[in-house]
Amino acid sequence: MEQKKKILLVEDDGFTRFMMQEIRDTLGVDIDIADSADDGLVRYESNPTSYGVVLMDVTLPDEAGIVASRSLHDVTGEGGHKIPIIAVTTEDDTHEDLLINGHGMSGVLRKPITPGEVMDLVDRYC
Repeated sequence: MEQKKKILLVEDDGFTRFMMQEIRDTLGVDIDIADSADDGLVRYESNPTSYGVVLMDVTLPDEAGIVASRSLHDVTGEGGHKIPIIAVTTEDDTHEDLLINGHGMSGVLRKPITPGEVMDLVDRYC
């Protein structure tokens, strides 16, 4: 039986990380939480096939989420599969097309992320 894949959250905002920890603990969803782009890249590169999807904060202090997403796309998983990356942002809809079409992201989640959205991600990618 194939093991369920984890969600990798790359997020510098303490409140959002706390809320995702609460969702993880409440729902029993396997979420790995990185607090910087560098930490997220290290976690992903150490075992790319363990992740089903990456939630990437768009505005990270050490490296923009968009730049970090490009780095993640350079690391391929099983069979050359590129990981789906979902932008996490507080921006409005006008920013969405740029993120998805201009930077190869698979979708956009607006903060705050809800438990229902996390379950949808698990059902779709994990």
